[in-house]
Amino acid sequence: PHMHPERGKWEVFVYVDGEFNIIAFDGEAPSPDASNALETVRLSPEAPVVFVSEGCWHAIAALDDGGAVEFEFKPGPYGGVAADKVFSHQLARPWAYDEADASRGAAMAQYTTHLERAVGNNASSLADAYKLLRPYSRSELLGLLDDAPARTP
Repeated sequence: PHMHPERGKWEVFVYVDGEFNIIAFDGEAPSPDASNALETVRLSPEAPVVFVSEGCWHAIAALDDGGAVEFEFKPGPYGGVAADKVFSHQLARPWAYDEADASRGAAMAQYTTHLERAVGNNASSLADAYKLLRPYSRSELLGLLDDAPARTP
């Protein structure tokens, strides 16, 4: 899990192939087993775009053994890794593992399983009750295009 500490740094995940679990966490309630998940959304053909709020602790876990592809977008300018992200393992009270630490392989594999299975608030309507994650259905996205003003050359 990580968050983007710079003001105005939200993030958007866009589905391409496979499925993902996107998780928003309570950073004030550290947990090494992802039980601090507040909200979860399945990035999939049914919800192909998910907006992550500014300052939200979040993670994404691929759910397909055969591979999965997504794009991520956030506003610039890019200030480098140190300014862009704070990882939960960097905190005074770390609550997840450093993905690059090969010595934590078994613990990381177990934590990845927790991420895949994490369950937070899953509202029955995509837009209802989400505060940190905002999923958009395909029909919502198409409706936004229909409502957009026509572009003139």
